[in-house]
Amino acid sequence: MNRLLLLLPLLLLTTGCATHVYPPLTPKNPTTIYLCDYGIHSSLLLPTGDGQFVEYVYGDWPYAALNKTDPFHTLGALTFSCQPALGRRFLRPPPGKQVPEPPNGPITIDPLVLDGDLVKCQVQHLDERYHKHIETAHFNEYPNYFFTFVYDDQHYSILHNCNSLTGENLADMGCTVEGYPILSNFIVMPPTAGPTRR
Repeated sequence: MNRLLLLLPLLLLTTGCATHVYPPLTPKNPTTIYLCDYGIHSSLLLPTGDGQFVEYVYGDWPYAALNKTDPFHTLGALTFSCQPALGRRFLRPPPGKQVPEPPNGPITIDPLVLDGDLVKCQVQHLDERYHKHIETAHFNEYPNYFFTFVYDDQHYSILHNCNSLTGENLADMGCTVEGYPILSNFIVMPPTAGPTRR
């Protein structure tokens, strides 16, 4: 069953809603990250300081890690997921370019300039979260995907999905995030000096 099955119940709940992201007005140690919209889910490309970027995704283990995308597993992922999964892959920009090109082709890639220290802290935080269950690592060989998944402790559901993770990460790195990010339709707004909130 096509992965687009995920989109139908989400649209019924949140049609017309968008999450607005306001980067900080004057970030210290300006560092560029990239917000990817894949049409159903979103993620961030975060620089690791060695010329490459790390990208995390979050989902239901059977659905995301094992590619069990039939109607039964799709419904289970959205309503009574028993095992959340955190996936990770590393990407390097092609020669002569500054931005990686994810092999599964995001619809849009939007740059955001943030505080480099906060970005570094978030990368470290996600790395620690990922390594907590590193013994469960499973490589997903789905074409053009190439994420390695591990078990995660945060409960996954239709109301707390991969887009929720994107919103949480953005807020932790100093962005003002307005709206409840269930869908991947983040809209990057002009920088603001306002308080960070979710």
